[in-house]
Amino acid sequence: MKSRMGIAVAFAAIAAAGAVAAGFAASKTIYFYDAFQHGNYLGGYRLPIHVVQQAAPGWNVVLTVWAMLAALACASVYFLRSLAGAGRRALRWLIGVQVGVAAVLSLFPIVQSGDMYAYVIYSRLYGHFGVNPYAITHPLTSADPVIGPILPFLSTMPFSDPYGPLWTILAGLLGRVESGASLLVAAWSFRAVAVASLVAATAAIAYSLRSLGPENASRRAGAFGLHPLALYESAVGAHNDVMMLAAGLWAFAVADELPLIAGLLAGAAIAIKVPALIALPFLLKRIARKHGVAWIAAGAVSLAVPWLCGRAFATPGGAGGNAALLGNAFSMSPDWLVNIPLFAAGVASGPAFAWLPQLPMFGTASWPRLVQVAVLAVFLVVAAISIVRYVLRPRIGEIWRTYTAFLWSISSMHPWYGLWVLPATASGGAWGVYAWWYGALLLGVYVLDGIAAPASLFWVPIAACVVFLAVPVIVVADRRRRRIA
Repeated sequence: MKSRMGIAVAFAAIAAAGAVAAGFAASKTIYFYDAFQHGNYLGGYRLPIHVVQQAAPGWNVVLTVWAMLAALACASVYFLRSLAGAGRRALRWLIGVQVGVAAVLSLFPIVQSGDMYAYVIYSRLYGHFGVNPYAITHPLTSADPVIGPILPFLSTMPFSDPYGPLWTILAGLLGRVESGASLLVAAWSFRAVAVASLVAATAAIAYSLRSLGPENASRRAGAFGLHPLALYESAVGAHNDVMMLAAGLWAFAVADELPLIAGLLAGAAIAIKVPALIALPFLLKRIARKHGVAWIAAGAVSLAVPWLCGRAFATPGGAGGNAALLGNAFSMSPDWLVNIPLFAAGVASGPAFAWLPQLPMFGTASWPRLVQVAVLAVFLVVAAISIVRYVLRPRIGEIWRTYTAFLWSISSMHPWYGLWVLPATASGGAWGVYAWWYGALLLGVYVLDGIAAPASLFWVPIAACVVFLAVPVIVVADRRRRRIA
């Protein structure tokens, strides 16, 4: 127990030291400027939780964050080993340490993504002013003490809410409760919500694996809940993906006993962010295996939830970041790697062939768009095969294969998207190894968003992209080779 307590204290100390060091490194920034889009990111740094994007030098912040997360990853390994002998108290130890470390991280003075401030705008618009955040058609006023300071960063015409209607309703409730709160409190609240969601997601995994015994279930759940990506993108990044995960994981956790509740939770996950829809066929098959035709009612409930939530808005929207996922831009993805030579050769604009018609949702049938369509087609094929295989022989790896294919098909990749496959770390085996390394290395994406690098360093984000795509596959292949040998 003493060693367990010592590791828990070390966990919190690492998080605190990382917060102080990252804040100090950010204060040494010379300028914030995106030379490509001609955007001034100084407005983001001036916010109470400083947004550090397109920073020069920038490397000091990125390397500091990486060092902290690497130390947290090492501490998590030792802590999970220390749960041996904890018995029934293992889950309490896990949740206690997770909450403690996440609480410290929630005080992080910087953030490397400005999404939480977009959340604040949508929350304030809907909850305080009663404005539909799915239809921002007029410039916002800087007179409001919460929204006003954000506008120099996100502009007076920020993009409309891209998230699911249930998330927007919940954000609106938070905005109403916090009508008199400061911008700092409004932003931090989304960190608190994300931490609570992470704890709920971890508990769902432990509940699902309860047949393994409290120690094994807690250690496997901790492989997810104490993963550096999970801690950072919830407690620091405040991303709503973890809310989607919590609802979705509990849907699978209760599917065998409460099929309609599982359908309700799956619908909530979809209504928070639409990528949860990918897991629905697998959930319905699981329900059908034990409850027969009840899967029909569960499916109807899961689809009714986002529809009913969407009825709250005159202009429904929020299909989970459709524009970002379909991709008006390419970055840190297989699409992006393939298209770099096309852009360099100057053949990226205009239709690839004169006779090609406009593509639905994508527009001009240029070479980059054709690459994008081809990659999405591969995902659809993989998804169809995985669903059929799961129907014939239910194995959880089919779910992870489908989500991994989806992540590879996204045109513009962000670290928090890796949360969608991260629960695989609890399942063990090859997919568990893959998910752990993929999630850890995906944090390399911040070299593109966080650093105002000179043109001579164009190869750095390319190298980072290749690393998080290739290294997890290599690690899994090597482990399989050693096992066979």
